[in-house]
Amino acid sequence: PTLWTREIAKDPPTASLEEAEADPSARLRMLEAVRDYGFCKITDAPTEASQAHRLIEAVGPQRLTHYGTYVLTKKKTVDNVGDTTGPLDPHSDETYRLSTIGITVFQVLNPSTDGGASTLVDGFEAARRLLEQDPESFDLLTKVPITGQRYDAAHNSGGQSRWYLAHLPLIKLDHDGDVSGVRLNERQISPLALDGDLIEPTYRALRQIFDILYDPDLLITFDLKAGEGLLFDNQRLL
Repeated sequence: PTLWTREIAKDPPTASLEEAEADPSARLRMLEAVRDYGFCKITDAPTEASQAHRLIEAVGPQRLTHYGTYVLTKKKTVDNVGDTTGPLDPHSDETYRLSTIGITVFQVLNPSTDGGASTLVDGFEAARRLLEQDPESFDLLTKVPITGQRYDAAHNSGGQSRWYLAHLPLIKLDHDGDVSGVRLNERQISPLALDGDLIEPTYRALRQIFDILYDPDLLITFDLKAGEGLLFDNQRLL
């Protein structure tokens, strides 16, 4: 992985969907950008919902959660904060799953005139900074299980109420001890269910990682236009 800060906004990894569809080497460069940087900005994508499958198919088979193919739009009654125009802090999606969603395909069909900017933060760089600043807190968040949960009151689950819950560390390490995934979302963390001596150190570690994540030095912002989009790794990017 190539770690990054807000400086990457000067020249973000970008790919044309039309070029990726026409040339296998261009498609490979698009996918390698997601592998290396965790995201790729997409241009020349369709603006019709009926054609949205093209960008998905340039990546691979579509895996659906209970949200299905979700249309983000301002709604009068919401149970998804993405359907509001207020700003959202950086977060991983669906951390209440035992396996969080991976590559997310995000396309703009009709951009909002009131909000709607897309922000990204490199979770691997945030984890690196935590390790550098406080190795003990980093170690805690790689070992201590934190409960992520969401109650879905039948809005997106075919009329059936469901309670999703996963009890896992927020930073995942691979067999070499390198960071291979993060699951960081303040809104989905429930009260800690840990031994008493771990409560305060863990809350302190959580405070530190989210202070790092919300540092403007790590944040990039895109005002995406119709026909643009993002491919990003939800297990790395917030």
